[in-house]
Formats: sequence, C-alpha cells, structure tokens
Amino acid sequence: MVVTAALMFSCGNTNPKVKLRNTVDSLSYAYGVKYTNGLRGYLEQQAHIDSIYMSEFYKGVMDGFKAGNDKKRNAYYWGLQIGQRANEILMERDAELTSKDSVPFLSRDKFIAGFINGAREQGVQLDSRQIDSLITFIGQKIASDNREKVLNEKKKASVDYMTKKAKTAGINKLPGGVLYKVIKQGSGKIPTLGAVVKVKYEGKLPDGTVFDTTDKRGGQPAEFRTDGVIPGWTQVLTNMPVGSVWQVFIPQEQAYGERGYYNIPPYSALEFTMELVDVVEP
Repeated sequence: MVVTAALMFSCGNTNPKVKLRNTVDSLSYAYGVKYTNGLRGYLEQQAHIDSIYMSEFYKGVMDGFKAGNDKKRNAYYWGLQIGQRANEILMERDAELTSKDSVPFLSRDKFIAGFINGAREQGVQLDSRQIDSLITFIGQKIASDNREKVLNEKKKASVDYMTKKAKTAGINKLPGGVLYKVIKQGSGKIPTLGAVVKVKYEGKLPDGTVFDTTDKRGGQPAEFRTDGVIPGWTQVLTNMPVGSVWQVFIPQEQAYGERGYYNIPPYSALEFTMELVDVVEP
C-alpha cells in the first residue's frame, strides 16, 4: 500500500507527527522503525536510562541526527558518551577498592585529569612503570585489605544475627546449628537423606529482603532431593514432618558461606519460612 508523510517537528518536540504520503516516505519510515529493534530494552537494562528521562534521550537523538557530518558537534557528542563511561569506570574502581557499592574513594578531579592527560598523551605526570606499580601493588593491597575488613564485618553481623534469634521465645536448635520455630507441626513422615521432597518457601536476608519464593512460580512447591540443597536445608528437611510449617534461621556456614550466591551476599545468614508439602522416597 502506497502511503506518504509530512514529518513535522516543533521546537523541542520529541513526539513527531507523521503522515505517510508516498512510497519513499513509507520506506524511510520503515527503515527508521526497523533499526530501533531492541533499543528500548538496551536503554533500560544496559544504559540504565530512567523512563522519566526518555524525552531527553530523544532530544539527544534528534540533535545527533541533525548534526550529520558536523565534525565539531560529533566530537562533542562522543566526548559526552566517553565521559559518562569514564565516570562508570571510576565507580567500578571505587567498588573494587572499597568492596562497597556507591562509596566514593578515588579523587574525581585527579581521575578525570589523568584521563584527559592520558587521552591527549601530553602532560602525564607518571611514567608507565609508576602507573603499573601503583595499580598492581598499591591498588590491589587497598582492595585486599578492605575486602577482608568488609567480609569480617559481614561474618560478625551474621553471628550477631543468629545469637539474637537464638534468644527469641519458641526457638529450637538442630545439631548442625540451624534454628527453627514451629508455626505448624505436621503429622506426616519425615524425609530420609536423598528423598525427593516438595516444599513451599520464602527466603529472606537478615535485613528482610526477600531473595526467593515459590510464590514467583505461582505458589507451586519446588521439588528437589534433601541432599541436593544447602546443608542447612538438609538439616531441616530430614527433621521436619510432612505438613509442617517452620520458620528457619540458617547460619552462613550452613548456607552459602564466603561465596554468596547471586543476590545473596557472602557470609549471609538466611531466614526461611518453609512448608513441607510432600515427600517421595527415591
């Protein structure tokens, strides 16, 4: 179908009104739409552009498009992008050196001065040997010391958390160190080691953040072997009768320990509300 367009932009408008009037206009428009495939997802997930600022992004697109082969403007636009990436690199190094997110450590002024001098290849005040030595030895030493400090703080916080929970009314303790409180005591069979079980659960970090729940699967129970989970779960499931609902507190050494796991930080104690729905012997 042959259609045409009159494309009109008012000053600052980022929502163009289009009337397709002929085949060339339609083809042009089709190419424009085609090359946005996957762009929105990239902007949100990779570029981290907040949806409330999308109009600013579109203004930038239009300005960049209108710049065409204007070398001066193109250089400036590239500078903006590289500058933003340099800021991201700085924050990455801050996190690496401090073992904490969003904690400034390196000097912003000195970093960008070094970046500009390095890009110009002029006025650099350190030679390559000094740069490598600072980053390899001083930087790594700072990162190692802070990482050990942060991990020790997390280990202590985990111990303090379990100590506090152990003093709570109604808390019981399993031989391996797992704490539990009976919300509902079932009368069914107790799974053996290696049995396949069906469990509904919700897992929380000590700060109350929910990191996993069977509710995400429509409330259907998860199914697995009692010896195919973290040690704390194995302890619970081989002591828990079918039909029971327990509130469970697992020390970090019976969970994911120093490794952590996805959105579970290293040395984190864990809290679960667990319902043993059924058990099937292997």
